[in-house]
Amino acid sequence: MEFQVLTLMKSLKNIAYIFTAGLLFTSCEKEIEVNLPHAPSEIVVEAYINQLNPLFNYVILSRTVDYFNPQLDLLGVKGAQVYITEGTLNGTDTTWDIANKKQLIELAPDSIPGIYFNPLLTGKEGKLYKLEITAEGKYIHGITTIPALIPLDSLTYEVKINPDNNKDTGKFMTIHFMEPTATGNNYRAMYRIGGDTNYFGWGSIFDGDDVFNDEIVNGVYRRFTYGRNFDFDDTISYYFSSIDRPAYNFWQSYDQARNNGGPFATPVQLKSTVVGGIGSFTGMAVSYKKLIIKRK
Repeated sequence: MEFQVLTLMKSLKNIAYIFTAGLLFTSCEKEIEVNLPHAPSEIVVEAYINQLNPLFNYVILSRTVDYFNPQLDLLGVKGAQVYITEGTLNGTDTTWDIANKKQLIELAPDSIPGIYFNPLLTGKEGKLYKLEITAEGKYIHGITTIPALIPLDSLTYEVKINPDNNKDTGKFMTIHFMEPTATGNNYRAMYRIGGDTNYFGWGSIFDGDDVFNDEIVNGVYRRFTYGRNFDFDDTISYYFSSIDRPAYNFWQSYDQARNNGGPFATPVQLKSTVVGGIGSFTGMAVSYKKLIIKRK
């Protein structure tokens, strides 16, 4: 499946970056010996559930990689038992629908291990979801919520023209939505340039990925213009998602860690939403729109 190929390519790129950075350090003229502890391998969880598209509900299990000793064949975690159960909040108590607990099956353990999926798994707004994983003698679990949907109103674009020479200086996309009066809303916005076919999984929506919240404004109509200069005939698939606060905290810390500059930079602690491993179980109430940058 396309998703499997894209996921593997993403992992290979990350490992290639790590390996290349290691080569850069060893190519210095003066050899400096630094004794860094080798951290034990941990299981990394990347799990999602949303109400819009069941094909985007899945769990990926991998392992942390030693910066100085990456091994591609040890990334995916095979043979795990993975379950997701829907729950309903009643006051301060949660009732779990054990009778309809869904098991996720590993898609391709022999070629690309660690990807678990069930086409019958669907998400609902306002519901809680419990993830349970048993793998390599470890029990990993986490709970997420699919919040109420805050719909994306529209996507628009503007072609900027230099008045002095009448030349095109850029084509910029703006998102529009109504921020509710109630506080505590958190968002993850992702987009992909290209058609809305032949891709599968959130990892394939890689052209833009941002998280933000409503701490500054509430009860107003919001607009946000991207600084990226798009091209004519670009087709933009845009996913605007409401997420809960733990998921927001994780993805914000993930962005900080991703841009941190390697193992010798100031460390950033990932704010995991799972217990017994590292990573996130993210519930998303997703609003989708498509925009084509047309010549007028």
